[in-house]
Amino acid sequence: MVKKKLFEHIEPMMNHAYMQKKWFEAQFKPICREHELKNSELNVLLALHLNHSIKTAVDIEKFGEMKRGNISVCVDILCQRGFIIQTIDENDRRFKRLKLTEKAEEILENCDEIINSYCSYIFRGISKEEFEICDKVFKKMNENLDELYEKMMEVK
Repeated sequence: MVKKKLFEHIEPMMNHAYMQKKWFEAQFKPICREHELKNSELNVLLALHLNHSIKTAVDIEKFGEMKRGNISVCVDILCQRGFIIQTIDENDRRFKRLKLTEKAEEILENCDEIINSYCSYIFRGISKEEFEICDKVFKKMNENLDELYEKMMEVK
C-alpha cells in the first residue's frame, strides 16, 4: 500500500520538476539577457550559489544535467568574464576549486528574489511543523537514494 501511494505522487512530482525547470528558465531569461549569459552559464553560477557542497566542476556534474565538457566551457567563460575564480586544490592538484566573485553575487541576488518568490508561493498554506516534517522525510529519502546509487555504481 505504501509503495502504491508513493508512486501516485512520483509522476506528478516529476512533471512538476520539469515544469519548474521551464518556469525558472523563463524567469531567469531577462537576467541572462541583461548580463549576456547563456542559460548553462547561469546554471553553473546557481549550482555554486545554492549548494555550498559544490566546490569543483566535477561536483557540478553530479548536481545537474550538464556534461563535463559543457561545464568546462562554461567555467572558462565565467572565469574570463570575472564571475568565478579557479584555484588549485591544496590537497589534490587535479581539482580546481571554484569560487563566486562579487560580480556574480550581484546577479545571483536577482535570482534569489525569483527563487524566494517561487518558494513563498509553493509553501503557502503549509505550517512550519508540516514543512519540518517534509524536510526530514526528503532528507532521509535523498540519503537512501544516494546509498542506492552508490551501490549501483559498485556493481558496474
